[in-house]
Amino acid sequence: MPKPNRSHSARPKFGMKNPRDGPVTPREQQVTELLIDGHSNESIGHQLNISTETVKVHLYRAMAKWGASNRVELAVKVLKERHAKELKRVQSCYFDLQSN
Repeated sequence: MPKPNRSHSARPKFGMKNPRDGPVTPREQQVTELLIDGHSNESIGHQLNISTETVKVHLYRAMAKWGASNRVELAVKVLKERHAKELKRVQSCYFDLQSN
């Protein structure tokens, strides 16, 4: 008798939409922010009152949408984009001040 698959990976089940479809959802953003803050899946689940498996699904989908292959790469990509946007905003303000 074959053993049941007890894989803990957060792969989408048959029939689910491709996770790359559409923008990152607010819940995926929440989970990613907590990940960036250094929380474990268990801690994220506890804070958001969701199961660890649901946390894994949200992270899987966020990683797919960001083109990240793991949680560290996801955090790095999100932080890079955040800092790039902030840098553009600061540069814009600086150039506005220079032109006046």
